[in-house]
Amino acid sequence: MGEKERDSVSRAPATAASLGLVVCHACGLLSRAGPHDHDACCPRCGARVHRRKPDSISRTWALLIAAIVL
Repeated sequence: MGEKERDSVSRAPATAASLGLVVCHACGLLSRAGPHDHDACCPRCGARVHRRKPDSISRTWALLIAAIVL
């Protein structure tokens, strides 16, 4: 394996979170948020945007338990 091939394999792909991007869950606009902007609003529709969905861990557990029950 050449050096160029090793460099491309070892790099992790960039994610939206690592680039400081957030998506509006109301209108779908992808925008850049400030580093400590916890009360950010969507520039298009004015809805609050979050780096992660609120209560995402709780929702995941609820869906997992429901799937097991079904």
